[in-house]
Amino acid sequence: MKKIIVLLVAIMVHVSVSQAQTAEETQIKSELKAVDKNDPNAKKEKQDLRKELRKLEGQDVSSTTRDQFKSDFGNTTAAKWKRSDYYDEASFTKDGAASTAFYDANSKLVGTMTAKNITDLPAKALKIINDKYKEYTKKQVSFYNDNESNDSNLLWYDKKFADTDNYFVEVSKDGKNSVLQITAKGEVSFFSDMK
Repeated sequence: MKKIIVLLVAIMVHVSVSQAQTAEETQIKSELKAVDKNDPNAKKEKQDLRKELRKLEGQDVSSTTRDQFKSDFGNTTAAKWKRSDYYDEASFTKDGAASTAFYDANSKLVGTMTAKNITDLPAKALKIINDKYKEYTKKQVSFYNDNESNDSNLLWYDKKFADTDNYFVEVSKDGKNSVLQITAKGEVSFFSDMK
């Protein structure tokens, strides 16, 4: 009899927690819909709400995202998955290069980041970097291939950027690490300081 009572109490607690979590998810989703797009703080507010929602959804990458990855990249069995604050991320090797695919909350591909070499940069950008940043150590080079059919922007180095294909180059000098953004046309600009 004691076991039955303990079991019933455990079930009631589990149901209560699940309902509370579902209610909180529903509230956050309605808050997301209510955010005024004309408000200058709307993007940040939506970003914060989506982050809260992902925490409630748990740490497991959804099977829908895994299936979409297979559809996007074929049966890449060596993919390593993780759920970050904003994305489901699949790390894998593509054409011999380390790549990461980023998926949004709707299991849609946002874009893919692939490791590159400094020599892969457009010639114009390479010249600018070698002239303007000659005293800097050039570190990691990455190429972001945006999924143009998804309007989501990628958050990279804690900063969102426009939906375009870009290279990113980490540079450092005197203990200060920064990131440069390079367009496909070879235009170089400062992107962010690294923390």
